[in-house]
Amino acid sequence: MRSVWGTPLAVILLGITLASIGFRAWNRHDLLPFLLAMLSAVAVFYGKYVVDLRSVEFGGLALLVCASLWSGWAKNQSSRSTAPM
Repeated sequence: MRSVWGTPLAVILLGITLASIGFRAWNRHDLLPFLLAMLSAVAVFYGKYVVDLRSVEFGGLALLVCASLWSGWAKNQSSRSTAPM
């Protein structure tokens, strides 16, 4: 992944992920999953390209998955609570 295309591709894919989670957070007015996703994206990039520590990289990936699940779960919970009976 450290070829000519590796770093720009990683930045683009992390940006798409952040944009997706950010869009959901903006619609729900809850920025905590987005802030967690930003922190995890920085950890992934830092662990992969700056210090080359696999533990930081995989920890960031785990946090990114958690932020994505949190964002999707919170959306489903809010839609269930406002559904008419």
